[in-house]
Amino acid sequence: MTVAASCSTQQVQTWFAARGTPVSTAKASQIAQYLAIWDAQNRALLQYLAAVQAAQAPNESNWDRVAACESGGNWSINTGNGYYGGLQFSLGTWRAYGGTGYPHQNSKAAQIRVAERVRTQSGLHHWPVCGRRF
Repeated sequence: MTVAASCSTQQVQTWFAARGTPVSTAKASQIAQYLAIWDAQNRALLQYLAAVQAAQAPNESNWDRVAACESGGNWSINTGNGYYGGLQFSLGTWRAYGGTGYPHQNSKAAQIRVAERVRTQSGLHHWPVCGRRF
């Protein structure tokens, strides 16, 4: 995507000529301008998407604080109380938000992904005490 920004009229003409389709200087100039605009728009879009992704990325340290409160930070805990994993999911909540298997048998990253779905769709009320540490 970044090559287009430095694309000159001559480069456009050379590119087309090499493929057996010569273009006029005016047409090559127009194509070079379109490529520069396309490149600028794509750069802006990529910056925007990177910012959105960063804003939506789960804050691992927040979930670490919740897990420290819920389970002592043990992401593979199963005490037999009906709640599992570092964030002490009930099996119903875990599965309702896309978790598979048992929470404590999944990675920390998988537990955080499900927790983010829960938080996005329902808020932090599933962690009435420890959710305040988020």
